[in-house]
Amino acid sequence: MSLILLVLLCAVRFNTISCCHERDRSSLLSFKQGVVDPSNLLSSWSTLPDCCQWDGVQCDHNNRVFGLSLSAEYLRGYENAYHRHYYVDRISNNHSESLRGEINLSSLLALEFLERLNLGDNDFERISMAPINNSVATHTHLPHNSSKLLLLSLSYNIHLHIDNLHYWLSRLPSLTSLDLSGVHLPSETNWVQSLASLPLNDLNLCDCNLTTSILPFQHANFSSLSYLDLSLNDLTFGLPNWLFNLSKDHLHSFYLSQCNLRGQIPDLSGYRNLMSLDLSNNKLKGSIPKWLGQLHRLTILDLSNNSFHGSIPSDLLNASALLDYLDISFNNLSGPLPNILGQNKSANSIGVDISNLFPRTALKIFMSFNKFEGRLPRVQNWVQALDLSYNYFSGSLYSSLCHSETNQSVLEYLDLSNNYLTQELPDCWNSRRYLVYIYLENNQLTGRVPAMMGSSLPRLRALDLHNNDFSGDIPSTFNNCTYLVLLNLEENNFSGGSIPHCLHNATSLASLKNVLDFRTGPRPPSDYTMPTAKEFMKIDLHIKGQQLDYGKTLKLVRSIDLSANRLSGEIPVQLFKLTKLQSLNLSYNYLIGEIPEQIGEMKDLESFDLSHNNLHGNIPQSMAGLSFLDVLNMSYNHFSGQIPLGTQLQSFDAWSYAGNPELCGPPLQKNCTIPDNTEKVEENEDDGFLKSLYLGMGVGFAVGFWVVSGSLLLNKAWRHSYFRFFNGVVDRIYVIVAIKLQRFH
Repeated sequence: MSLILLVLLCAVRFNTISCCHERDRSSLLSFKQGVVDPSNLLSSWSTLPDCCQWDGVQCDHNNRVFGLSLSAEYLRGYENAYHRHYYVDRISNNHSESLRGEINLSSLLALEFLERLNLGDNDFERISMAPINNSVATHTHLPHNSSKLLLLSLSYNIHLHIDNLHYWLSRLPSLTSLDLSGVHLPSETNWVQSLASLPLNDLNLCDCNLTTSILPFQHANFSSLSYLDLSLNDLTFGLPNWLFNLSKDHLHSFYLSQCNLRGQIPDLSGYRNLMSLDLSNNKLKGSIPKWLGQLHRLTILDLSNNSFHGSIPSDLLNASALLDYLDISFNNLSGPLPNILGQNKSANSIGVDISNLFPRTALKIFMSFNKFEGRLPRVQNWVQALDLSYNYFSGSLYSSLCHSETNQSVLEYLDLSNNYLTQELPDCWNSRRYLVYIYLENNQLTGRVPAMMGSSLPRLRALDLHNNDFSGDIPSTFNNCTYLVLLNLEENNFSGGSIPHCLHNATSLASLKNVLDFRTGPRPPSDYTMPTAKEFMKIDLHIKGQQLDYGKTLKLVRSIDLSANRLSGEIPVQLFKLTKLQSLNLSYNYLIGEIPEQIGEMKDLESFDLSHNNLHGNIPQSMAGLSFLDVLNMSYNHFSGQIPLGTQLQSFDAWSYAGNPELCGPPLQKNCTIPDNTEKVEENEDDGFLKSLYLGMGVGFAVGFWVVSGSLLLNKAWRHSYFRFFNGVVDRIYVIVAIKLQRFH
């Protein structure tokens, strides 16, 4: 009856009989009973009658469930975010919104046609083999090992406790892909033999708390294995013997990063079909073996963060026409890069021609933190990322960058910092128009920054030229760099006038729109992707009072540093239109004038340094509203008046305002007493009293005078009496004076 009602309901809703099978629906609901869903990710499982329309459920043309994708990323809409290698920090994911509770594996295995099951990136605690509590599913009478499941991912359920791994693996006889990365596996070893009995092609045991003692089997047969990841496990005592019994024809991807491996690189020369090999972040030493050059299908090779020494084998650089990722950074490799001609036969005496070494598109090369020396290698059009920083390269950039007459270069990331490069910057940036990140700091480069660098690089986001010997004006053509979010010209000799007014055209510093979407406009002529987060390793900024590393959060960093130059003139008002700027450092220059009131519009400002200039005037009251300001240095200028009151500016130490003798008010000890104004107030009060006194006296005199005079004029008797009295007084005075004078005679 329930099946009939379900069919009728579906027919009413979709005008067709097209609903999932009732047994599948019941099995899914049985599984859901053990799931805790704090974010209601499975809300459709309660509101929609057709389970083929439920989130994460995939049905075939017969409306039978063949796939179940319930990973946290998939349910949140990140379907294409499944890139598990290169150090994606899964543990830092926010599991508070993920699925939790129990995985009822019996319910899921009752899905007769289930082939793909992804429960990764959640926070399940246990796996249960409890029976299914519904009559329809239990009547299927499935055989013990009849599951058709091909792909299973339980990755990064970091609290998942597995104590019956051997048992439930034995019920998956068709499994070809298993991902248990980030799940701590039990210390017993019987499950390893169970794995070996499966027809596995892909096996991911990254970060599973494995040790060499857990993998002791010498004759385990993984004859069909093509992908194996054992990264982030402790293999201090060497690789298990069974790893060398893998099929040499099938294995194409092998990852052993951060396994505490020691000694020489294990001999993998027999695996001729290897395409990806990662031995990074170990304690391997010695020279790089020549047999790596025999792996002609190699596309990814990562040997970074080890202790290799010596030079790079020429066979390695000629190894594969398919190589698109090479990372040998953080080693002790030395010598010049070998001058190998290779396939194009076009290298000449200027040095290495990377085009010959890697004749392919979208190549990424990382060789930083070694001891390479000599001239820079030649960078051909298909190099997308090049990091040769922290080496001993010398000479000019011209021979490395200015050999191409076309605009087909896909170079986006260029880091040549911390070398001994000299001479002027070349003027051929129009052939590298897709450059996004340029780091040339800490070299000995001189001369002017070519105007073409601004006009020819419209996609530029980061430019770091600090600690060189550049001079002249800062090019006004930077107004074309509308995506610019980081400009560091610190410690040079830029002079010739004031700060360019055009910097306000860097609209990414005025709005977040361009910061988050900078890939507009023409695209490189290839189907390539940007280097991963690991590849953009460093961005050193002197903000917030210290040198900070913004390796993985560049899109959130918005900084201009023009400090320690010879800039003069006033700060252009237009600069303060960059309202999304986080750090502004103009210290150690010769700037004059006052701080514009518009600075109060820079609400995101976190670090502001104007120290050691010749600025004067009052500190704008609007600065008191910069609520995110964390570092402020206005010392050694000629500011005057009271520091604006507010919780923000008073929170900094007194040294932030040192060297401004006319400044007063907290946090300085100098009080803002203004005696001149007080005296004026007192004088004003005295003037008012005297004016009132004089006015009263005048009015009183006038009133008294007219009262007496009016009475005499109007009253005749009074007037006669007054004059008689007055004449009598005069006569008496005359007699007295005459008698006195007679006596003297």
